[in-house]
Amino acid sequence: MKQFLSVSEAKAILDRETAALPMEEIPLEEAVGRVAAVDVHAPLDMPSFDNSAMDGYALIWEPGRESYTLVGEIAAGDGRAQQLVQGQAMRIFTGAPVPLGADTVVQQEWSSKEGNQVHFEGNVNRGMHIRRRGTQCRQGESILKAGTPITPGAIALLSSVGINRIFVQRRPQVQVLVTGNEIAAPGSELPPGAVYNTNGPFLGAYLKQSGFPVQVNGPVPDEPETLKKAIQDALSDCDVLILTGGISVGEYDFVQPMLLEAGAQPFFYKLKQKPGKPIWAGRTGKTLVFALPGNPASVITCANQYVMPVLKKMAGFPDVFEPDARLPLRQDYHKKAGLTQILKVQVAEGQVEVPGGQESFNLLPFAVANALAVIPENTELALAGTTVDVFYL
Repeated sequence: MKQFLSVSEAKAILDRETAALPMEEIPLEEAVGRVAAVDVHAPLDMPSFDNSAMDGYALIWEPGRESYTLVGEIAAGDGRAQQLVQGQAMRIFTGAPVPLGADTVVQQEWSSKEGNQVHFEGNVNRGMHIRRRGTQCRQGESILKAGTPITPGAIALLSSVGINRIFVQRRPQVQVLVTGNEIAAPGSELPPGAVYNTNGPFLGAYLKQSGFPVQVNGPVPDEPETLKKAIQDALSDCDVLILTGGISVGEYDFVQPMLLEAGAQPFFYKLKQKPGKPIWAGRTGKTLVFALPGNPASVITCANQYVMPVLKKMAGFPDVFEPDARLPLRQDYHKKAGLTQILKVQVAEGQVEVPGGQESFNLLPFAVANALAVIPENTELALAGTTVDVFYL
């Protein structure tokens, strides 16, 4: 087991050890936020027929002709095949099929009518205001690549060609085990020496915000056999197991030995970072396991930097360990060399503001922080204007 790795080394290991889960087919309306598992091809031409882009008149344009004879109208959804000859015009509405023979639609604002005769003014050009069949896409053309996150706009595209189901990468099922004798439920009276359960509510909210199915359990007491059973039960029903607390080297820190007894193979333990140094990661069978410190600020940091990228890669997202942005610091920041510092920050107006309260126990900055910023391991002074990696929360 590797210990005291750099942040970049730990991320490289997790990237190598993580693969996308098998695909599944789901209804299109449930696909927002998922990732396309295969290329999607258009099942038909779109538009599937020539149609009008304007309310106006369809005709065969003849330069110099002063008037056209009105012979009917076509509304959107009218499926009748209608034919025009030279000198005729047909009233047409947006989205309606263009009659056979017509090569131009003139918007109604450029028209005037006397009886059954229509006159036009303005810079009329042949071919204007007709959406031609297949100008969006042709049948069989790839319209969505595998690995593309599905947005509401993609839903609109796929619906427009009649698709109502899509293959996506399966999302990982996550189990969270909060450990510790000292953990009390928010809303209850706080016993002497106890702390409220912060990590469970945070991890549940953070993962659900990104659409990952998660079950939060605990608190599990610091008792080896109880913890061992809780770990075994959780491993039977998840793709990723996250534990918080009990991962240091104290006399009541049983998480690591119980994971090893459960057959977990460790990737690394302890990283050269602050906060969150005593993080453990490994695998048992097909399940990835993270054991995070009990300190809530450390849990938030490690969940953002390591857990969330792994979950996203399992769900098919690309480039999961890349920062969301690289932005300049608003002020100087001093730190000791030797550890990567991961700061609670507020990103506003394209700059990174570092609020006070960066101590690992202090959660007050998270009331305004919307991101984490990474100051490299060997940096001691990051001057205002220095560009840093930013990861949004």
